[in-house]
Amino acid sequence: MSELVIGARRPNRHPRLRSAAIAAVLLLLACLVSYLIFQRLVSYREPSGSLPDGRVEAQPDGALVWGPCALTHRGGVAVLKAVGKPHTLGACHGRLLGAEVAVAAAPLRRAVESAVPRGGFVSRMFGGARLSWRLRLVDDGMPATQMAEVAGVVHGADRAAGAAPDFEDLVRVQAALDIGKAVGVSAGAAYAQVARGLSFALLAGKGDVPHVVIGRSFSLLGAGDGGEAAAREVVVELFRPDGGIPFASVTWPGMVGAVTGINAEGLAVLVHPAPASDVRTTRAAQPAALIARDVLERAHGMDEAVKMIEQAAPLGAAGFFLVDGKAQVAWIERSPGKTRVVRGWSPPVAGDFFTTEPFLDDPDTDRARRTRPSAARVARAAELARRAPVASVEQAVAILRDGSGGGGAPLPVGHRAAIDDGEAVHTVVIDPVDMVMWVADGPGAGARFRAFDLAAELRGASGRAIPADVPADPSRDPAIAAELAAARAELRAARGAGSVGGARELAAHALARRPDLPEALLLAGQLARKDGDQAAAGALFKRYLAGGADDLAAEEQVRAFDQ
Repeated sequence: MSELVIGARRPNRHPRLRSAAIAAVLLLLACLVSYLIFQRLVSYREPSGSLPDGRVEAQPDGALVWGPCALTHRGGVAVLKAVGKPHTLGACHGRLLGAEVAVAAAPLRRAVESAVPRGGFVSRMFGGARLSWRLRLVDDGMPATQMAEVAGVVHGADRAAGAAPDFEDLVRVQAALDIGKAVGVSAGAAYAQVARGLSFALLAGKGDVPHVVIGRSFSLLGAGDGGEAAAREVVVELFRPDGGIPFASVTWPGMVGAVTGINAEGLAVLVHPAPASDVRTTRAAQPAALIARDVLERAHGMDEAVKMIEQAAPLGAAGFFLVDGKAQVAWIERSPGKTRVVRGWSPPVAGDFFTTEPFLDDPDTDRARRTRPSAARVARAAELARRAPVASVEQAVAILRDGSGGGGAPLPVGHRAAIDDGEAVHTVVIDPVDMVMWVADGPGAGARFRAFDLAAELRGASGRAIPADVPADPSRDPAIAAELAAARAELRAARGAGSVGGARELAAHALARRPDLPEALLLAGQLARKDGDQAAAGALFKRYLAGGADDLAAEEQVRAFDQ
């Protein structure tokens, strides 16, 4: 019989369990505190602001009006007019364009997300946190006024239909052209860039009567959808910011910055994103499109604009093509660490990589020069600009509609070396002397160009004759643009397919729509080679080379296979 010891302590049967519980609680608290600190470090402060009073109402003339804002349509071109402070401008943009803001922002958000390598399984688990950490400084380089306008877009769109993008996503989208990476399924992946542009100026007259007309094509070939959403809703903004210079910008829903614009002083600013090795996603600096927006709102002349761009701190690398109503032209190449200003070169034509001395030894510039068909595209534009008899909108449109190679050699429809770009999100002609702008109403340059009287819209001029539209190209088959878009959608699906067999079938669908489309022939040939079908690959590659290679890096591999 066991003895009973009076006053003895009972043994603790669960010391380890209690210690584990305390440790778990402390670990949970540490994780919670770490999470809160991390969120504070990576989050962007969302500004607030007032919204216009009243409801959105449709007027008898078809205008959609909300306070000081109005949205009309010229064919397929949306025309947005707004007056006020930055938050009001953004709110009008978001509210009147509605769900299109989120639709157009999503493909560019994918390009931003692609800038952070996926890595292994653990890295993918924390992909969102890694992205937030890498981009934690994006908002630090954006002025408070521009942050307020981005917030206004979200607040306005949120009231429209609950379809607004997340504020932080939309802030990052403003930097997609600077630090984004072409989405893997997009055609831009081969070019390692989200966007590409072409600009040229036709100069005529000397002395007191100079004249200049600008041609412009801009595409988002590296966005998740190849730029289809942005091209679907071409937006012409006619803004009168409080305390700033009125300006016109050709853009897409959700974009606060400017890539193609002109202000009331007759200063046109065109942005050309370009590769450079000194670009860093972790840098606090201003996106190029937002620098251009500052120039439009504040610069009264060429010298002031050049100084602003030289003194700016760019997040990415870009060329700035500047033209004013005095027929002055400047080309500024900017990266975070280098600058070059060129004036008075002839003919003034700019593409999507740098060409001046500070950048010639840059490895990213060198790769772009060797692998992109842009050099041939710029050379063809320069050839046509030299031969242009007059500086007129008709002549500029004729150049933008050119689908030939050097010397007029024929190229298949959709060839990337052609000036006419079926992937362009907008194609524009600007006359900064007479203050008129024409915007293509449809994909590529074959569509009707809608005319806008900027003297009346930005300067309040009256009594002028209404500028005429430029008719659509009567020799074009309108179905071709739809065929190209459908074929390229099939190719994006093929690049993202889970099996080679499925990818080959999707590429075959693209070829069924456009049998001569170079990128379809190239991808189909590469897939056939990967599948071990050497005969089919050889036949497809021969067809690709016969039409003219539009991927110079792939051309070397194709020719090596053919031998």
